Amino acid sequence: MAADAAIASPAERSSAASQLLEQLTADSSSECLLEVSQVGQAARITASRDIPAGKVVLELAAAAGVTSTEDAAKHQEIGSLAEGRDELIGLTLWLLAEQHQAEHSSAAEAVLATLPAHTSSPMLWASGERREMLRGSPALEEAEQLESDVRGEWASISSAAESASNPLTGYANEQKFVEAFSVVLAHAHYLTSAQCFALLPLIPLLQRSTDPDAAVLDYDLDRNVVVVTTQRSYRQGEEVRLAFQGTTAQQLVQLGALEPDPFAGSRELTFSLVKSDRMFQGKVQILADMGMQPEETFPVYEDRMPAQLLPYLRLSRIQEADDFAKINMKDDRMVSDINEYEILQLLAGEARTLLGRYAGNAEEDLKKLQNPRMPEQERLATRLLMAEKKALEGTLATARKRLAPIRGLAPVKGGKLKNVNSDLMDIFDTIESIPNKPGELIGEFMSWARGEKDPTWKKRK
Repeated sequence: MAADAAIASPAERSSAASQLLEQLTADSSSECLLEVSQVGQAARITASRDIPAGKVVLELAAAAGVTSTEDAAKHQEIGSLAEGRDELIGLTLWLLAEQHQAEHSSAAEAVLATLPAHTSSPMLWASGERREMLRGSPALEEAEQLESDVRGEWASISSAAESASNPLTGYANEQKFVEAFSVVLAHAHYLTSAQCFALLPLIPLLQRSTDPDAAVLDYDLDRNVVVVTTQRSYRQGEEVRLAFQGTTAQQLVQLGALEPDPFAGSRELTFSLVKSDRMFQGKVQILADMGMQPEETFPVYEDRMPAQLLPYLRLSRIQEADDFAKINMKDDRMVSDINEYEILQLLAGEARTLLGRYAGNAEEDLKKLQNPRMPEQERLATRLLMAEKKALEGTLATARKRLAPIRGLAPVKGGKLKNVNSDLMDIFDTIESIPNKPGELIGEFMSWARGEKDPTWKKRK
């Protein structure tokens, strides 16, 4: 195999995946319930028949995987360079070396067969275009920081390689290293039971989903196999996706892809206790007992928010010690009208502030996406921004809806709420308490005050 020929094309990846599935079915004692389907130019993994929840749909022998500790650290060419470095960096070095080599082990061949040359992560985009297209999104800062860190790693590695006359610098450069890292970042999976990252054959074709009921992947210690298990039922032909825990921005940066649903997305909101609060230390201790920090970040969605968000905000704004007993992180229960008013205004204000950092609104983004000639990077960026705006708009709408019952209330001196129309109501109450003499004069005054003598009064309110 010629240098870099190990980088498979989309068609080759699809063909290799089908062959791998056939091989896995033949080698495994359990039935493989997946098949490779072609969706446009991309290969997708779908259910070969109806599958119930809790079913193991794929098994891979542990030996089929590639890890930094076993494969990168012991690699004849880059082992010394990978020593002491992050697992993902070690796997990146392994990938570069194996892509260059003419011959591979069977395990390496199977892993390489379904890996792309690079992803569409924003960390690979031109700096100017990235700043323009991701304006307002946390993905911009995350991608810039990640690219900077990876390029810094390459500077250290290339220096060590040159000093040791390592052949790596003869076929790899900074850009190839960053591209290879994007592949490892997207397709290396952390196996919780084994406590390590691994590159696995076929798994790169399983797309990712933020759906909490998506399939999960882990290592079975007793059987020494990696298994994919469903958490919900699937119909025959339905695509099977692996769970991804993270925001929409993290999904694009880490995976270089977004879910098909353009409205499925989240945006993080960060809130913190007020350090000048006389009850600050007490609140810190209460949060610590609940496994939370003085500053917390919460993902919000168009149609929902975490159950802990509102209780956290309520606790953060409590001013009376007796109210601590009313806080319950599991129940959506108000502490008081004034507390609820304050935290909903805080939530709405944060959502408005973040929305103001974007250019345009979600509806404008949707119109842009109708253009079939839109470049891939711009399309990904637009889909991301639209999803994040939808999440913030939904949060703002939720805050306004919850404020509706107390909309006529406003805080006054002393930390209490007062009806904003109370002064006018007091006037009417006083008028109505005046003895009904002379009745006609009072009646005329009340009629005028209610606007009955002026047809346009209600319109001017």
